[in-house]
Amino acid sequence: MNTTLLLIRRKLVKSTLWLLSSAVVVACGGGGQTTPATLNTETAEPKPVPAPTPAQLSSVSFQATQALLDNPERGFYSYASDLSVISDSFLMQTASKGHRLIYTPNDLSAWRDTALPQSYLDGLNAGFAKVRKAGLKIVLRFAYNYPSNETDYLNAKDASLSQIQSHLAQLAPVISSNQDVIAIWQAGFIGAWGEWHTSSNGLTSAANKLQVRDALLAVLPNDRTLQVRYPGDLLAWFPTPPSPAELQQSILPVRARIGMHNDCFLASHDDVGTYFPSAQSSQLRAHVQSTSNVAAFGGETCLPPVLNQARMSCSDILAEGTSYGLSYLNRDYHLPFFNKWAAEGCMDEVTRKIGYRIELQNLEHSTSVARGSAISFALTLRNTGWARLMNDRPLVIRIETAQGQVVHTETVSARTLRMLGAGQSQRVQMNGVVPSSVAAGRYRLTVAAPDAATTLAANPIYAIRFANADQGTEQYWDVARAVMVTGAWVDVR
Repeated sequence: MNTTLLLIRRKLVKSTLWLLSSAVVVACGGGGQTTPATLNTETAEPKPVPAPTPAQLSSVSFQATQALLDNPERGFYSYASDLSVISDSFLMQTASKGHRLIYTPNDLSAWRDTALPQSYLDGLNAGFAKVRKAGLKIVLRFAYNYPSNETDYLNAKDASLSQIQSHLAQLAPVISSNQDVIAIWQAGFIGAWGEWHTSSNGLTSAANKLQVRDALLAVLPNDRTLQVRYPGDLLAWFPTPPSPAELQQSILPVRARIGMHNDCFLASHDDVGTYFPSAQSSQLRAHVQSTSNVAAFGGETCLPPVLNQARMSCSDILAEGTSYGLSYLNRDYHLPFFNKWAAEGCMDEVTRKIGYRIELQNLEHSTSVARGSAISFALTLRNTGWARLMNDRPLVIRIETAQGQVVHTETVSARTLRMLGAGQSQRVQMNGVVPSSVAAGRYRLTVAAPDAATTLAANPIYAIRFANADQGTEQYWDVARAVMVTGAWVDVR
């Protein structure tokens, strides 16, 4: 299929359509002891925590950097191909651009009326493996047609509701085995391009859309987000948008797991039929903005039907990137938007701001501790990006030898970083016990945010690079191990 045609064809036709409980997180110390750690943000009332405090504490601060960082699960994506035929060379080229996401339009058109063959499922698994090897993650979508022009889409065919449900049952093991590299899942399946309009099987009725949604959620891991194309569906399902407080629940409510992808972001007064009818536009936009403060928002720009209606300036993207909490955007389309941002001088700022951007600000820590006794840390972070993290991810403080050998680790719940909203700071206190088996000596402290998946946790490519500058030989980013060497030391006696 000609990818350029696929990208160009879609746009003019769319107008016709963890565990934080009571602000407490858990830090696991050596020796099996579990002690509370507190979370305070700028938007929450600070709460005192009765925790053991060693007599001697010290503090180190960090300096922010404006460098452009290639971090996972955020930023620009590249438009790829069906995973069953994706190439290693394409993935290598994408990674070389600094893109950490790819969009995969998986085409099920050959099996609208029959089961998916095992050869296709094997091809998907092979494609996921290639993506994992390349250090990338996926914006996932399946559809039964990818028409290339305005005429073809009117005749596009999808599958019956029962066939979709059957296909999802077949895809479930594939999704489960590869959830580590799925950043987010766009609903797909229904209608032209899987964009929930122009269904040949009547799937755009409220009842059918609800059944497809629930079938998708049954397959999607509980900590991952599903995205739908139209805000009217979000409003119909959830008249009250989700609250960030719902992220404190160990099992996320359904409304906190469904966001929106806008495939004509900024392109016209109603984003080419996205916010329709016009009488509801303000209500729909407000609902999406509130939802996007919890469930991730992303998509692509598109060809403006009327050029002077497009919001292409730097002031437009900087304002709406903020208000919609933009997590990701297609860099391959529509190029005049990116050219405009470059010409007006904000392209680097857009590149920095899309998604999360986590800065370490301060680390308070015990300076001396006896083996087998309590040790305390308090780490303050700030998110200067447009959005919170899309997925859970642990925050780790390690006690290491000067040579980098880890002797003890304190880990905060994988939901902690996801609680850090755009523009917010949070102070995370961790209390643990240094194992008696640790040899007496002087140890340095490092901080890391590895991937939550056990398959990726040891891979530095999938770790978050904090937005902090190197400060000489004591405080710096260790690229090979993806940890921030903090310049802080503790004496174990």
